[in-house]
Amino acid sequence: MIYDQSEIERLYLSSNQLTQIPPALCGLINLRVLKLENNKLTQVPPEIGKLTRLIALDLSDNILKSIPIEIERLTKLLTLDLSNNQFDRVPKWLDKMIEFIKNKNK
Repeated sequence: MIYDQSEIERLYLSSNQLTQIPPALCGLINLRVLKLENNKLTQVPPEIGKLTRLIALDLSDNILKSIPIEIERLTKLLTLDLSNNQFDRVPKWLDKMIEFIKNKNK
């Protein structure tokens, strides 16, 4: 099973018709790149905040309406793609995080 592979650094699960992120995936603490675009995700589990080594997270082209505040824990992110979802509004904390990422990429 994939979750026993604690050394995985990159995981590409794009275009797999996923409707949820298995919470056990958030146990892959060495992940640096996680691509989940073009699925059918409706939510992101708060456990995503455990992936503190992530530098790239792509959740674009899903049907997300919100994003958990635990994303703030991902302080090494250089890329965060949330485009083409169904957000009602962008939380203020996410605006601050996006600005933080922009500054790191200068």
